[in-house]
Amino acid sequence: MEDGQNNPIIDGPEPSRWAGLLSALKAAMARKPASAAPQAETAAPPAKTRRSNPPSDAADARIALAEREVHGPPAVWMAPFFLLFALAYAAPLIANSLAPAAPRGMIHGLVAVLPPVAGRIEPLLAGWLWAPWWVAVPALFMRIKAAWTTVSATLDAVGWGMGALTLEGAAWLFFGRKLVTTGFSPAEQDGAWQLLVLEFLFLLLTAITFGPTRRNHLVKP
Repeated sequence: MEDGQNNPIIDGPEPSRWAGLLSALKAAMARKPASAAPQAETAAPPAKTRRSNPPSDAADARIALAEREVHGPPAVWMAPFFLLFALAYAAPLIANSLAPAAPRGMIHGLVAVLPPVAGRIEPLLAGWLWAPWWVAVPALFMRIKAAWTTVSATLDAVGWGMGALTLEGAAWLFFGRKLVTTGFSPAEQDGAWQLLVLEFLFLLLTAITFGPTRRNHLVKP
């Protein structure tokens, strides 16, 4: 009887000491994907932000169109017309420099090699023999710049031409019209301001022809 009481019979297999540890590991592995999901969600927005701002070809095209309307399209075939006015104002400057004793004779010889219809411009050229070099030289460079600018922007070329016209027109108003009252024929006196008017009409028509033909719209970035 004593032996039976000291050694009781246990039904079933003996409990494993690793069972609790395995259960804890399984629970931890089940919680790991759930905890990683919020990190993936927080990392997603930066990538989405980078993809939401791609370069817009339509916006670039509208910006290029707006710049073209402001500066004008290229028209290199207009360069000779700008150069003609540059030569018209440069001829008296060259005549005064190379033949100061007889500048009108040099202008007459220059016009003589042109077609007969060009004889009408002789008094226009001679009417600018009054212009000093410090007025004629800067205006000449402005007109050459205008001819060069027609390669990229015609309205910018008109701006350079208008700058030269303003410089020489101001000089004419301040002291040129008084200087031509002595030593200049009536045809030369009229030719001085007529050349200014011709250049102004040329620049005005060029600006109208190559200016914007429709209402500009604001370009959104």
